[in-house]
Amino acid sequence: MYSVVWDRLDAVYGRIEIPPVKNQDVASLKTFANRLHGAVVTLSQSRYAYELHSRTTLIAIEAKLTTSFKEKWREKRKRTGAELNVLDLDDWIVPVRISVGARWVDTFRFLDTESDTTLIRSDVVKKLGLVGQPKPINVCSYKGATSNVQALVVNFSLSSVDGTSRFEVKHAFAVDNFKVTLNP
Repeated sequence: MYSVVWDRLDAVYGRIEIPPVKNQDVASLKTFANRLHGAVVTLSQSRYAYELHSRTTLIAIEAKLTTSFKEKWREKRKRTGAELNVLDLDDWIVPVRISVGARWVDTFRFLDTESDTTLIRSDVVKKLGLVGQPKPINVCSYKGATSNVQALVVNFSLSSVDGTSRFEVKHAFAVDNFKVTLNP
């Protein structure tokens, strides 16, 4: 059914292709997010809007995520406790602008409503020239796994890329990439 719907949409609206996300490639994530959002808008305005709630459609799009993103998405699905759909995936990957004064970086935020802490990657903090206070923290996953991590406490502004929404983030923790292992 997935391919039949996409073929029909392609015939009416032109080719809607959602390319796979490449590891460590922000440009491919941006293309994926933009094309996904375009497909969501197109489907929602067509007689195929039901495909936005189709498990088959979601699985086909999930297959284009990197292994790391698939794991994070699976964690979100488990925490939610409800069946998620393409609309939820589209809402989960959000383009944002992180700024300090006149310096800014456009990137993507993965919204996690279950999180009680804001984490930001150290490489983004370095690009912004942020300086923070070092602090050891324990990062605990939804399954209860804990990692001890050295972090910097930083503050910055977070906004939509178009600037229509903006808020201040206080006491975020800048961390390098880290892996959380399961407790034995």
